[in-house]
Amino acid sequence: MREFATAIGRAGVAHAEDVQFKLGEDVLTAKAPTVGQLGLFFQNGREGGFRTVESLFCFMSDILDDADWRKVENHLRDGLDIAVINDIAVYLIGEWSGRPTPPSSDSSPTQNGTGRKSTGKRRAAGRTTSLSLSTGSATSSNGG
Repeated sequence: MREFATAIGRAGVAHAEDVQFKLGEDVLTAKAPTVGQLGLFFQNGREGGFRTVESLFCFMSDILDDADWRKVENHLRDGLDIAVINDIAVYLIGEWSGRPTPPSSDSSPTQNGTGRKSTGKRRAAGRTTSLSLSTGSATSSNGG
């Protein structure tokens, strides 16, 4: 019988790093997820209903340490809308996927070059994905 090792290493998302974010007055740190954690989140989240909420909470509890997850639970007990947790998950996945962010409003505009124009194909606008808590379906939209 063929044997498969499970302790070879953590199969993380390429170039993903821990991300800090603020929830109320609390500063939390989300650990970069493994490919498996992301796969389970998306697979279980598409089932809809309570399974979607369960998937969201499992994912968030996996990427936060115990103390930070307890802070999230306390916010939820105090009335925090689940949609906020969904927004955090979407934000974090965007950070880990390297999705481009809008330029800072205080950055200076780029100058027009004097060289030849690029002949390469224009890249498609950014794509975002969010999980619908009411239906559990993943929705995608093309930016631009």
